[in-house]
Amino acid sequence: MRSRPLICVATLVAAACSDGIGLAQLNTFASVASGTDFTCGLLGNRAAYCWGNNTSMQLGTGAANAHDSLPRPVSTQLTFSSIDAGETRACAITHAGAAYCWGGSAPIPVALGGGLTFKAITLGYSHACGLTPTGAAYCWGDNEFGKLGRDIAVDSVNTPVPVEGGHTFIAIAAGGFHTCAIAVGGAAYCWGRNWSGTLGTGTQDTTRIRHPVPELVAGGHQFTAIDGGNAHTCGLTTGGDVYCWGFGGWGQLGDGARATTGTPVLVSGGHTFTGLSLGLGHSCGLAVGGRLYCWGYDPAGQVGAPAPGNCAVGVLGDSVPCASTPIAVSTDLTFRAAAAGGYHTCAIGSRGSAYCWGGNGYGQVGNGSAGGIVRAVARVPDPTRPLGVPWFRPRP
Repeated sequence: MRSRPLICVATLVAAACSDGIGLAQLNTFASVASGTDFTCGLLGNRAAYCWGNNTSMQLGTGAANAHDSLPRPVSTQLTFSSIDAGETRACAITHAGAAYCWGGSAPIPVALGGGLTFKAITLGYSHACGLTPTGAAYCWGDNEFGKLGRDIAVDSVNTPVPVEGGHTFIAIAAGGFHTCAIAVGGAAYCWGRNWSGTLGTGTQDTTRIRHPVPELVAGGHQFTAIDGGNAHTCGLTTGGDVYCWGFGGWGQLGDGARATTGTPVLVSGGHTFTGLSLGLGHSCGLAVGGRLYCWGYDPAGQVGAPAPGNCAVGVLGDSVPCASTPIAVSTDLTFRAAAAGGYHTCAIGSRGSAYCWGGNGYGQVGNGSAGGIVRAVARVPDPTRPLGVPWFRPRP
C-alpha cells in the first residue's frame, strides 16, 4: 500500500507536502550521482549537494579546497529535478527544464547555452547529452570518435548540437567515449567509440574509427534503461533482464565469461532487475525487493562485497580482485536507486538515506574521512541546515 503524505499545517512546507514529501525527508537524499571521484545528490527539497574531489571545482561550492569529505551545498538558490556527474563536471536540470553545469572553468552553476529545455541529462568523461521534452537528443563537449552523435568536423562544441538520425528517445546515457539511447519502442542505439564492441552492433573496432551517427544495438531486445561505462554498456529489458556488451576482461559484463563482445550477453544469476548503473569498470543492478548486486572490476571494494576471483590488468598482467557474475552488496539494507562511479558506488536506501563505499581518496564516500578504501557500506550524513534557513526552497 502506498504511504500517504503528511498533512500540511504550514505554508512554508505546502509545496513539499503536495509532492508527497514528508517533513523528515526534506534533508535526506532523494537521488545520487557518482562521478569519477566525486559524488552529488539532491535532497528531498531538491537542493544540490556534492562531496569528494574538487580540484576541478566539480563540487560547485565556489570554494578552492582540493576535496571535501562531507556533503556541501552547491552554490545556488536553484532547486533541481535531476542531477548527473562525470569526470570533472556535474550538471542538473531545474523543474522548468533549464540545464546548469559546474566544474572546470565554472566553480558554481552556470546556465547551459542554446536556450533548450531538457527532461534528462547525462555526463560522460568529457561530453554531455540531454533529452528534450519531445525526445530529441542533443550533445555537447568533446567530439572524439563522434560521440556527440553528429558527423561534424569539429573537436568540441560548447552548445548542444542535435543528434542525427531523427529518432525519438526515451532515455540516454553517456559513457567514457560513447553514447547510447533508447528509442520509442525500446530499441537501443549507440554512437562514438566502438573499441571492444562498446556500441553493441555485433562488431569490434581495433583502430580509431569514428561512429558519429546512431547505430542499432544487435539482438532485437526492448530496453527500458541503459548506461555506459568506460568501455562497456548495459541495458535493462522490459522483462527485468540486464544485457551487457563491450570490454569484459574484468567481469563487468556479468555473464561469467570475462570475454569481450560486440553483441549483448545476458547477465547471469536469474535476477529480475528494476534499475542499473555503470562505473569505470564495474556494473550494478537493483533487483526486485531492493537488493543491490554489483559485478566487475573491484580493486577498491566498489563492488560492495569480497570479490570471488582475480583478473589480469594491463600489459604486465597484474592481478586485481574482480567479480564476473553479480554478487549481493554486503548489507541488510534495501535500496531504491544506485550510482556507480569511478572506484566507488553510492545508493539511496529505501528510507531515503544515502550510502557509499569503495575508493575514498578524495572523500567521495562522504563519511567525513578521506583516503584509502571504505569496504563497509557507509552512511552519508544528512546535510546540516544553516541556522534560520528552512529546508524547503520554492521551485524556480
